[in-house]
Amino acid sequence: MIALVITQGPARARRALARLAGRADLILAADGGARLARAAGIVPDLILGDLDSLDGTVARWADARGIPRRRYPRVKDATDGELALAEALRRGAREVWIYGVVAGRLDQLLANVLLLFAARRRRVHARLTDGRTTARLAGRFAELHGRPGDLVSLIPVSAAVRGIMTAGLRFPLRGGALVRGSTRGISNELTADRATIRVGSGDLLIVHTPAGAR
Repeated sequence: MIALVITQGPARARRALARLAGRADLILAADGGARLARAAGIVPDLILGDLDSLDGTVARWADARGIPRRRYPRVKDATDGELALAEALRRGAREVWIYGVVAGRLDQLLANVLLLFAARRRRVHARLTDGRTTARLAGRFAELHGRPGDLVSLIPVSAAVRGIMTAGLRFPLRGGALVRGSTRGISNELTADRATIRVGSGDLLIVHTPAGAR
């Protein structure tokens, strides 16, 4: 099952969000994500969180469509995004897209990146996207599809990532290592419609931005 979690974030990529919704079997709006859902013409299966960002207009829209809401205390031990991810996993999602990750707060952005690890612990494939840029963990093998000139950044999130083998990137790695704190893996580029990344050990974050979205 594919789940889409909509969090607070940019409304500029409504068509991209609508395309993701069209592929999803389950759509969850995390608090202010309900505004994005409404703007994109998407009816989520559930709105959840502390709901402090849910204004009257969105609340009336949700009520008119019979969208259930689940309210959590404002003072809690998890972000609304984490609560939504947990709900998606509880319902059996095997792939999760988290939309709206650039919320204007660096702490929230970093917290959303860490949700990728929460999904991986459950052996669920997760991606973060703002409708243009997409981020995911590489695992031991990752395949990218795009166009020549697309921007690809490889970011080590463990102390070191070793045995990296790439194909289809402008600056290849052939068994090399990336160390956390180094920016060596930033701003690589696709040279073909497809690239592959193999990892021997460590946790590698892949950030893919289409050339036209820079």
